[in-house]
Amino acid sequence: MLIVDSQVHIWGANTPERPWPGRAHAQREIPLGHEELLREMDAAGVDRAVIVPPSWEGDRNDLAIAAAEAHPDRFAIMGRFNPEAPEARATIKSWLQQPGMLGMRFSFHIPVLQQPLIDGKFDWVWSEAEKTGYPPDDPRAAAHGADHRRHCRTASGAADHHGPHGPQQQQAGG
Repeated sequence: MLIVDSQVHIWGANTPERPWPGRAHAQREIPLGHEELLREMDAAGVDRAVIVPPSWEGDRNDLAIAAAEAHPDRFAIMGRFNPEAPEARATIKSWLQQPGMLGMRFSFHIPVLQQPLIDGKFDWVWSEAEKTGYPPDDPRAAAHGADHRRHCRTASGAADHHGPHGPQQQQAGG
């Protein structure tokens, strides 16, 4: 039986040459690269994994793409996409042509990430993604007043991280 982990993170160090946006913290102080992840996967009997670049690194996919290029039989990617980036409208058209790229991943679990969604800055993304044949999705989008599903009438999507996020969850140990 093939075992696939559908969401793993890898990340580099927060350095002046590769700064993080300062909106979240890593799960551990020491960066986790794809070679270490492969060792952990092998030890656990995991054959393949989908890399989701973590939100604390910002909207970058460089390490995930490097991992998928080095090990295309082991890694695929649900990449981060910034709809406000100057090249965003051109980038979305060739998104799936990047090595290992399966789709887009958005996070709306903290206020700084929710505001662009609330402000309508993602509205164009839903229809463009549908035109290219891949739907981005996040279960919290509708909860923040932006029902992007009305823009993607025929697309299906994937959702994760169901449940509360924020102080109540953190106090409860989540």
